[in-house]
Amino acid sequence: MRFLGIDPGLGGAACVIGDGEIPLLYTAPVVAAGARGKNVPDLAAMNALLSENQPIELAVVEEVNGNPKFGSSNFVFGGSYYGWQALLTARGIPFVTVRPKRWQAAFGITGKGKGTKAQAKAKANALFPIRATESDADAVLLAEYARRLRVGGAT
Repeated sequence: MRFLGIDPGLGGAACVIGDGEIPLLYTAPVVAAGARGKNVPDLAAMNALLSENQPIELAVVEEVNGNPKFGSSNFVFGGSYYGWQALLTARGIPFVTVRPKRWQAAFGITGKGKGTKAQAKAKANALFPIRATESDADAVLLAEYARRLRVGGAT
């Protein structure tokens, strides 16, 4: 069984874990677009990532909200968040969204802001024989959270 964790956004990541396998880490697939060459979600690469890692038993997408301070950047962020959900739906991959505080609590991560990133990195590296960074540790733990949801042990 394989499980997928998705930390959406241009600076996020995806992680696939399977029984007895070393987690596979992917940086957020992006492509430069438009006249100014700004990065946007690369839906084709996101789809390829899903295709290469079938079958996926369950995916967990971190539930996020836009922030009025970020203006039009919210559109790009939402494109990634909803792009993942659309691709998962189109491929028939079951998924759930989960608020950060909920999955973090399952791993004993407390506080907010940058402090949670350091805790997530330490926890991911303690659970798996990898070198997770603060950029991809959330995706690792989201994949493990998906596994725990399916086999028991997540709250």
